[in-house]
Amino acid sequence: MQIGGAGFVVIYQWRLKDGREPQFLKAWAALTVHLQAHRGAGASRLHRTDYGTLMAYAQWPDQATWERSCDAHEADQALSDALLDAVDETWPPILMTPLSDRPVTGAQAVGGHVTH
Repeated sequence: MQIGGAGFVVIYQWRLKDGREPQFLKAWAALTVHLQAHRGAGASRLHRTDYGTLMAYAQWPDQATWERSCDAHEADQALSDALLDAVDETWPPILMTPLSDRPVTGAQAVGGHVTH
């Protein structure tokens, strides 16, 4: 079942090697653009957690599209290797299917935050 624009979501989490954040950010951006252009990926956001890891939220039209994107393609692997070279620790991806979607529209948001 697809709710709104996010038919399937994957959460990724990494702890980076010391001093490797610039390398990771560059590789993450390149891989994300590639997956959006060639593998059907949707929106993606990268966050820093308050305990020092990075987490990414990636939207896909459906799980099947994400699974096909996981099949090793040479270009994808080179980009993934560049990203993983900066990583000290990674967690298994968390796969999620939305049950409810309540996006915030411009009239409801102030400074990027939901009003009370």
